[in-house]
Amino acid sequence: MTRYIRRTAVFSLLLLVALLVNSARIQVIDAESLDHNPANRRDTVARYSQPRGNILVGGRAVTGSRDSGQQLRYERTYTQGPLYAPVTGYASQTYGTTLLENAEDATLSGTDPMLAPFPFWNEITRGRRPGGQVATTIKESMQRAAYEGLAGRRGAVAAVEPFSGRILALVSSPSYDPGQLSGTGGAVNDAWARLTGVDAQPLLNRAIRQTYPPGSAFKIVTAAAALDSRTVTDVHAPTGIAEPYVLPGTRTALPNEADGCDKASLDYAIRWSCNTVMAGLGVKTGLSAMVETARKFGFNDTGITIPSGVAASHFDTSMSDDQLALSSIGQFDTRATPLQMAMVASAVANGGELKYPFLVDRTMDANGDIVSRTGERSYRRAVNPATAQRLRQLMIGVVEDGTGANAGIDGATVGGKTGTAQHGVGNTGAPYAWFIAWAQAGNSSRPAVAVAVVGGSPQYWTYWGDPDNAASVRARRRGPAKIGRTGPRAEQRRGAVQEGGAVEDRVAEALARIERLDPALCAFIEVWDTEARDRARTVDRRLPLAGLPFAVKGPSGIRSYAAGRLIEAGAVPVGSTAVPGPGTYWQTWGRGRHGRTVNPYRADRTPGGSSAGSAVAVAAGMVPLATGSDGAGSVRIPAAWCGVFGLKTTNGLLPSPDRTGLASAGVLARSAAEVRAYLRCVLDGYEAPKPAFPVPAVFSPDLGYARPDPEVAAVVRAAVDRLVAAGVVRLAPARRPFTLLDPREAWTAIRSGGGSEASEAVVRASGVRAENDRRLDALFARTPLLLTPVTPNRPHGHEGPGELYSTALTWAFNLSGHPAASIPAGFTADGCPVGLQLVAARGADASLPEIALAAPPPPPAPAPAPRARPGQPAPATSAPPGAAATP
Repeated sequence: MTRYIRRTAVFSLLLLVALLVNSARIQVIDAESLDHNPANRRDTVARYSQPRGNILVGGRAVTGSRDSGQQLRYERTYTQGPLYAPVTGYASQTYGTTLLENAEDATLSGTDPMLAPFPFWNEITRGRRPGGQVATTIKESMQRAAYEGLAGRRGAVAAVEPFSGRILALVSSPSYDPGQLSGTGGAVNDAWARLTGVDAQPLLNRAIRQTYPPGSAFKIVTAAAALDSRTVTDVHAPTGIAEPYVLPGTRTALPNEADGCDKASLDYAIRWSCNTVMAGLGVKTGLSAMVETARKFGFNDTGITIPSGVAASHFDTSMSDDQLALSSIGQFDTRATPLQMAMVASAVANGGELKYPFLVDRTMDANGDIVSRTGERSYRRAVNPATAQRLRQLMIGVVEDGTGANAGIDGATVGGKTGTAQHGVGNTGAPYAWFIAWAQAGNSSRPAVAVAVVGGSPQYWTYWGDPDNAASVRARRRGPAKIGRTGPRAEQRRGAVQEGGAVEDRVAEALARIERLDPALCAFIEVWDTEARDRARTVDRRLPLAGLPFAVKGPSGIRSYAAGRLIEAGAVPVGSTAVPGPGTYWQTWGRGRHGRTVNPYRADRTPGGSSAGSAVAVAAGMVPLATGSDGAGSVRIPAAWCGVFGLKTTNGLLPSPDRTGLASAGVLARSAAEVRAYLRCVLDGYEAPKPAFPVPAVFSPDLGYARPDPEVAAVVRAAVDRLVAAGVVRLAPARRPFTLLDPREAWTAIRSGGGSEASEAVVRASGVRAENDRRLDALFARTPLLLTPVTPNRPHGHEGPGELYSTALTWAFNLSGHPAASIPAGFTADGCPVGLQLVAARGADASLPEIALAAPPPPPAPAPAPRARPGQPAPATSAPPGAAATP
């Protein structure tokens, strides 16, 4: 009997051990995967189950929380939202977080381990602490003065305390109320659509995320380089730089508005903003010294955070002398954020030592006990103390008796530098107006503030120096030389466009190709023959895209923001392309004026996506560029299946009528060079980066959930291998494959509006979106590029894709908002084009065409010319038809 009892006890013990092991597996080993499972709504519900911690200005909260009574219980509220939006950003249950709400999310949401009473407390208790508080360095009176001074006009102000680096004011105008985006549902979607659909771009933080040509404000940097390198040793001695000054290697004379600039001293040149002297000094100082000085002030630094990320200001590191001359007076490709130019003034005011700027003074727990404090630290010594002292005197001269005389303050010492630049078609846009300055009270031993102010709306730059007054507009318009933003060499490259009837010929050739090819391919709904020819005859040949024929997506495409910017840059719209019509349930082919849109490589296969007409028009060589829009992949998929380049921009970067925020403007083009030209014209503050090749990248063939066709996956992998062999990318080592949660249900819920705020679909969508955002943010924090196939399948027939979603690998990035491009990867054995998807961090759109430009070409198509539809003429050339005729 005892033996049986013993066996029963042992068996029971084994069962108990098994239960304990399984419990440990669930609670420890599988805890992370269960936490992030899309079916697990607890994390999302828990995130909004308690009030969020507050952001403080001057010790007072400028944020709060409201009990909504819904499942996602607490929504963010904002006190004086528009005043502090450039500081706080928004915390939205639908659209995520930005700025301080994002950078300090762990503290504000109570998940920061530093808020716990003991190490590993959160992990052990599986709970979260009450949200902590974030105290900013902002001074309320300065923030309000800057905000009211801009009065809703486009512009930005950044103010810094020179001896500490504390940011005292950060204003971007026009602003918005972040509380409108806090919750979920139709009202939030409507607010998002309004904010992202206007040209003024109120969501854009112009103070830290927008770069502008700094104009003559940059001459302080040039003067610093000339003094530190001893190119100039006496600021009052003549420089010997004669007027007129001819840009090296050209016959272009640089104009001055001010009198007396011939061989003027550095003191006079700064005081009255002489272009000729400062351009000449930049060349004399030399490229290496100019680049090094700009670097010491903070230019070309991609890692500045305050703790929100700051856009990198740019000074070219490789230039010819004519380009260096223009860069030295703040033009060519020189660009800066307002915060960067405040840093320039701050370094001068602080004796040459530049302090690292910071926006968060301290973080605290819910009871007000300090958790962490931001200490002052030096960024770099920008210039030596003697140079800083001479720069101070030069800037004081500008205010006492120069172009900045209106900035004087009784009882204070003020040093400043003005800057003005033109933009717009024919220089008709309101000029950007810059002013950088520092001020020191008469009874103080050190300057109290350094500030940068910029006003204007960036569009196109044709900068002509800086006389800093309205008379310069007239003088520059009648000047002898037309210096484009990219310098005299750009004029030479555009010669074919600007001579004689070349513009008319280019448009006429495009119209002829459309007439010849469109009856077979059905890419266009309308062709505007007469209007296009008339516009070609009258277009200003000095514009960067003068005479470039392009197509717009759909009947309303001509009214889009992007189309307007392309037209202002001189491009000529020739027609609207086909979009899905009745009977196109799968949204994978258009219906043109001649019938169903045809894939130029395989007439029996779909051209893919609602932008298919634009893709076919480009692939067939009818136009070099066409606009599109991408809500789930409808730019990238047709680009892939038609063998062209396609780009979806960062969501919210350009105005979009889509109220859900999923759709973003895009472009389809015959090459990455046209994509770059498109971005240069439609993006405010566009700056072409210079990637450091090979670019670190992560490759995922399926993102962890898609089921790619093996042949498609092999073609894409071969394209990735070519990029590696060519030195374009370097695959970063990974401990495990990069994966995302399948976004299908989340995308569908958001596209449909999700029903009530408490609906299961909305909660699940928020969880999937938040988890995928977390994974992507972690990826792009260490690697700038993600590579995937564009689609898991090859182009399918017109009956539809079946059970496989062609959007499986694209709509994840509509949900997350990241920019993504499709570049040709090659062909399957049956002649179907395949695309490689490049994905970058939000806002890094400009990096994608630069990487694509460096990519080696794919192998040619193995298939013969495409088959025409019955009853229609065959295309005139091999696939894609008409491409060989493209100029």
